[in-house]
Amino acid sequence: MNYSPSRNHFIHGVFALATVTFGAGHNACGQSNCGISELFPSAIRTYFEPIDVVAADVDGDTRLDLVWVNTYENTITAHLGTGTGLITTGVVSDLLHRPTAAPAAELNGDGRADLIVSSRSADAVTIFFASSDGAYTLKEDHPVASGDEMAIDDLNGDGLMDIVVAGRNPSTYTVLMGSIGGTFSPPIIHEIPVYVGGMAIADIDLDGVPDLLITDSLESHLMVYHGMGDGTFGEVALYPFDHGTSNFQVGDFNGDGRPDVAMRNASIGVTILLNTEAGSLQFHSVQPVVAVRSLNTADLNGDGADDLLATGIGRIDLWLANGDGSFVLGDVVQDLVTYPLHDTGDFDGDGHVDLALADRSQRRVRVLRGDSEGGFVEPPRYSTPESPVGMLAEDFDNDGAIDLITAHDGWLAFLRSDGADGFLPAELIAGSATPSAATAAFINDDDLPDIVTASDETPALLTVHINLGGTFVFSTQGLSTRADAITATDLDGDGDDDLVVVDTTDRLILLLENNGAGEFIERSRWDTPHQPTRIAADDLTGNGRSELVYYVYDTVIVARSVSQWSYEFDVISDAWAGGIPKLVDLDGDGTLDILAGDPWGVTTSSTGSETATARSETGM
Repeated sequence: MNYSPSRNHFIHGVFALATVTFGAGHNACGQSNCGISELFPSAIRTYFEPIDVVAADVDGDTRLDLVWVNTYENTITAHLGTGTGLITTGVVSDLLHRPTAAPAAELNGDGRADLIVSSRSADAVTIFFASSDGAYTLKEDHPVASGDEMAIDDLNGDGLMDIVVAGRNPSTYTVLMGSIGGTFSPPIIHEIPVYVGGMAIADIDLDGVPDLLITDSLESHLMVYHGMGDGTFGEVALYPFDHGTSNFQVGDFNGDGRPDVAMRNASIGVTILLNTEAGSLQFHSVQPVVAVRSLNTADLNGDGADDLLATGIGRIDLWLANGDGSFVLGDVVQDLVTYPLHDTGDFDGDGHVDLALADRSQRRVRVLRGDSEGGFVEPPRYSTPESPVGMLAEDFDNDGAIDLITAHDGWLAFLRSDGADGFLPAELIAGSATPSAATAAFINDDDLPDIVTASDETPALLTVHINLGGTFVFSTQGLSTRADAITATDLDGDGDDDLVVVDTTDRLILLLENNGAGEFIERSRWDTPHQPTRIAADDLTGNGRSELVYYVYDTVIVARSVSQWSYEFDVISDAWAGGIPKLVDLDGDGTLDILAGDPWGVTTSSTGSETATARSETGM
């Protein structure tokens, strides 16, 4: 989602930040555990169901991005990061096979994170190269014996990434050696006498060469195949454990710089094997980390020892390392849906580890802001006398900091920025009718954001709050139809914002001209064949006047401005219409493209698409 402080909209209490992105959001948290600070202004939803979420620099701008691997749709969705913790709307690329896992690595020297996608159903490994716009293109496809587990590392010290894939049916591991340009040699398949539970690559014997770790979940063994430095593996070290496991993680759990192992067992806890100076693993303890489906590791508090992220049903427990191989329970991320997928990284550039979450059943992704203590920041809370029906964020008092205004029954609450990270107590601003929709608008030439609210009552009212530099005066005027949504944009090219009003019930869209004195004059009324939903507006053609993009049923309508108050309508069919359309330059050509999606997904369509055209000056 693209953040810009120049436009903000709320509709029926739903908050969104928007300029070229007109998105619907949640409250500051969007979950019942609102003590955790989210980096998204809203959680991003998608039609696709992910099986993996990967944090990596996809577009090569040194900022951390998020990649969804979508299982049933055979797609990749890349959400590009802004470096401030905000994540843009996803760019979707097709896969060749149904994915099982997709680690990221820079393969071809362009500084962008490419993807190595394994497929259990197709017994294949596919290489995809990343591009600067977040799209992925197919490079090559390799058959393997089976593709259940995968790891990547430089096995022979040539500076190029190599791939190891392990599978259960048949029990094998397959090695693909990397070549210059991001290509790989033909796969070499090795049969092994184990039932593969999990796999990782780490230099366990401390000889500078990566080793291969595989668990045998039937015989309860951890097997370490010692690397030979040429992409092959030799002598095997066997480490028995008491109970079967399919999931383990490698990390430095006592801060001595040597790789240790944590093995999960849902009933007895997590078994910790610490590495010795001799380069062998030694049993340390069983930590009381139970009811866990999967483990991940990250140094959450920056103390030099890796901590554990233990995923259970609807929660992630954060176990902080004590520095001696033992752990203490820290924060618990709760109220998650089923078993959330996650990855870690510094998304906002503050030096702390943040947590990216993808809920499969809810099909959404969000990021939680990390603190320096191995937990997550508690955001401040601010009170208003009544429950708000919506919120706007702008620099209303022209001090260079973003303020908040919440809308209530007949009045507004103004929360000024305190100049740091918080807000001052609410000031009440007199208003009129209870708003159903509102927008920030630049009505006159003073460059201060004003406020326009509209009601869905009968008769409907339009309330205009003129900003005098942090104080407001309001006036009202009648509105010929109820307002379910309202958008401010320059429709006639005079530099001041006009209004677009959507009446979903009566299937109407109104265009109102700003006369520069705080009054709006109805200039056009469009009847639509189906109920219109949210509207996005921006200058798509460079003529200084905004075009409109909106949904009717399963179709996207593009109203192109050909002259003042005269429009040509393009109809884009089969666009999964619903939710809110977004306008963003996806391909970097300097023109805005359309992202059209339902509440669960997103479909990309270029503004140049014209499947059907009808010309009209008054409507459809």
